[in-house]
Amino acid sequence: PDRLGDRWPTAYRLAGLARAGARLALGSDVPVEPLCPLRGMRAAVTRQGDDGLPADGVRADEALSPRDALAGFTTGAAFAGLAEHDVGRI
Repeated sequence: PDRLGDRWPTAYRLAGLARAGARLALGSDVPVEPLCPLRGMRAAVTRQGDDGLPADGVRADEALSPRDALAGFTTGAAFAGLAEHDVGRI
């Protein structure tokens, strides 16, 4: 949250976007963030950093379900890349 300053309350509003009907396209944003998509999925579900902080998560009301996080990293990302017929399903 520190790096976003006063923009934090409106950042990463994943669940709100999903509730509004948006198709989420999630990714690792490498090299800014780690490559491993599992870390991003964990953050989307727990709203915590790799260190498990903050304990209650940041804006926990914006947490995704594991199912929605998986869809964002697979089918949603493939859709955003115009490749939903070729990739994105596991």
